[in-house]
Amino acid sequence: MDQGVPATLLRLFTEALPPGTRLDVETPLGAAGLDSLAAARVWLRIGEELGHEVPFRLLSGETTVAALAEWIDGRGTGTARGPVPVEPEAVHEPFALTPLQQSYLTGTYAELGDDPVGCHQYLEFEVPDLDPVRLVSAWRELIARHPMLRAVLTPDGRQRILPDSPDWPPTVHDLRPPTAGPAPPTAGPAPPTAGPAPPTAGPALPTAGPALPTAGPALPTAGPA
Repeated sequence: MDQGVPATLLRLFTEALPPGTRLDVETPLGAAGLDSLAAARVWLRIGEELGHEVPFRLLSGETTVAALAEWIDGRGTGTARGPVPVEPEAVHEPFALTPLQQSYLTGTYAELGDDPVGCHQYLEFEVPDLDPVRLVSAWRELIARHPMLRAVLTPDGRQRILPDSPDWPPTVHDLRPPTAGPAPPTAGPAPPTAGPAPPTAGPALPTAGPALPTAGPALPTAGPA
């Protein structure tokens, strides 16, 4: 084994860990207190100085500097990280994550933090005259047009683009009032100050139903206690 690899790794981890942390080549990285941010910094530095894309699972838990050095040594001389070459004929073959993608993935590892939820974004839109059938059709066309919307992670920590995306059957909740009986008013009187307690639970929403109404009252932001 190239003895420079363990020494380089030991230096990189020592620089990333809090000052005063005791670390040798046989210390488990998890026991040394390596968190997700420090692991991401070391992962980038390993690529820059040793030229290897190290799977993030090797930068946590019971992995040691010695074990990581052995893994790197088994892959020969690394190459400097550069642009990913364009290979149209290999479009569906696995390829490496970008540093930003790798940092997002790091957040999902329980051994690197107390809140392993990863990167999420939640958006909610109110669209008048929404046609769920047309929405689903447009979404499927969008996925078919843009390859990266079909990208998935591979077990070895890379990514690949699926030739076809699995079908997406959305759930449509019909929140319209029943058609039988008089139509409910658009605005009702103020709730009574006294009276029987409201029910704690109502009927379950259907998992599928007809298209949403073209217009209707806004959904309440809170319900009865």
